[in-house]
Amino acid sequence: MESQLLFQFKDFSYQYRRQSAAALRHISFSVEAGEIVAVLGKSGSGKTTLAHVLSGIIPETVTTGTMQGKAERGQSVSVGLVTQSPESQLFGYTVEDAVAFGLENQNMLRSDMANKIDEVLALLHISHLRHRVVEKLSGGQKQAVCIASVLVMKPDLLVLDEPVSSLDPLGKSMVQDILFQLRESGQSVVILDQFADWCASCVSSVLGLEAGQIIFGGTLREFFQDPDLYEKLGVTVPPSVLLYHSLKEKHPEFPLRWNAEELGRALHGAVYLKSDEKESSDAVTIESSPLIEVRHLQHCYGSFEALSDVEARFYKGRVTSLLGQNGSGKTTLVHHLNGLLRPTAGDVLINGKTISGLSVAELSKSVAMVFQNPEHMLFENSVAEEISFSGRMHGEVLSSEEMDQWLEWGGLKEYKSAFPLNLSMGQKHMTAILCAAASRPEAVILDEPTLGLDLDMKRRLTALIGKLKQMGICVILISHELSFVCEVSDEILLLHNGRIVCEGTPRKVFGQRSLFADMKMPLPDMEILSDTLGFPSPVLTDSEFLRRTEWIKGGHTHELA
Repeated sequence: MESQLLFQFKDFSYQYRRQSAAALRHISFSVEAGEIVAVLGKSGSGKTTLAHVLSGIIPETVTTGTMQGKAERGQSVSVGLVTQSPESQLFGYTVEDAVAFGLENQNMLRSDMANKIDEVLALLHISHLRHRVVEKLSGGQKQAVCIASVLVMKPDLLVLDEPVSSLDPLGKSMVQDILFQLRESGQSVVILDQFADWCASCVSSVLGLEAGQIIFGGTLREFFQDPDLYEKLGVTVPPSVLLYHSLKEKHPEFPLRWNAEELGRALHGAVYLKSDEKESSDAVTIESSPLIEVRHLQHCYGSFEALSDVEARFYKGRVTSLLGQNGSGKTTLVHHLNGLLRPTAGDVLINGKTISGLSVAELSKSVAMVFQNPEHMLFENSVAEEISFSGRMHGEVLSSEEMDQWLEWGGLKEYKSAFPLNLSMGQKHMTAILCAAASRPEAVILDEPTLGLDLDMKRRLTALIGKLKQMGICVILISHELSFVCEVSDEILLLHNGRIVCEGTPRKVFGQRSLFADMKMPLPDMEILSDTLGFPSPVLTDSEFLRRTEWIKGGHTHELA
């Protein structure tokens, strides 16, 4: 039986303005019914433009660009788009209202909607959310409802543009489960992303997009077997894939698995963990007084207690990461450190002095903060003006040499004169980070700094955090990307229901496997691999796995059924 062709591109190009470079260049591919296609590429590669062409936003809403070639939907084919910002797509007070919104715009009677809403909520396993207020849902729940609000219209093709970029691990897992359900139901999906880890188990084919051109088309296995390719495309792959390429020459039998648990089962009996006192130490070495001290902090939003008796210390030249599910109190905590929130009870001290009488403007010289959405922070006419803004406000002007150095560290040298809001999301985020760091505060708070960053930009951010540590700057990090947290953190504070439930080195915190299970929080991939292999303490990165493991003579890998 011949597959139905849903969408076809033939030598298609698109240019927003005549003076700008083409966003898509001579692309040719097709999407057939039942396929789940991942379009992978770095920030600014043209993924969102492609999503807008697939969904009809280009040229039906955005009409000013220039198109060449063909971009054709199949006859009577409908397309639904889900963006990376669910708040911008959800209309309605309750979940039921939000899911019904599109059907109401089709003039469907409410009585006729019930079965359709029942069906889509059951498919996505979110029937229990039906009468919940949308505004009070977690990020993952909002994204699930957003997908439901599009699916209820029964589109032939669902387009997901970086759908997990702003979600915590539980939310990401929720959308991953939804993708499994969509695959089983035969739904056709195109995913556009720069992360290949969360969707790997569901994808039927991969397209690699670079600077608006498709440079790869094939299976996920073929994609993962070519490190030069995914490096070039700036795509983050699972740590298990990195291990495969590090070990396959020395151990040709090392299996390619992109699921950590499956890799652990395949390697059972083949490797063991060497003891290493330095690696297994749980101690946090502190040699100075804290820069910031939080004492018995409580914060209430009306009758809701968001923080309860929190005590924490943050030190110069160290990176402290705050972990916890959405709603655990992470952002509420850091908003007290720069005066955006005031305690219901308790106190915050900087250099031993209370900040209770200081304004946000006065505190900004000591504590700089980068928010999740960089567009809320960008308002100058060029990248260079943005980066120098905070310093100028405090009477400190960057020299041209210093400006070039910051631009180089952020990979933005060629965008020095560019209008910031015209940059890709990753470039906007890096601009905001440089703006905070270049003012040389005593502490920098980074709230989800990897959002929108491709692989190269994340590496630059890792190096930049290392430079901030060398400058003696305290770095406070909120991130749901656990592999990144493992790589850069000196210590971790784990929050749950407004309390710190565990603190210490990454090894100590991620070693609390039962605690993470109770909190329904996923562990880093390498910790899952460590657990599956029966290691007594976690190995946290692929490079550490290489240092601390030995291949057992006579050991063997187990092929999976």
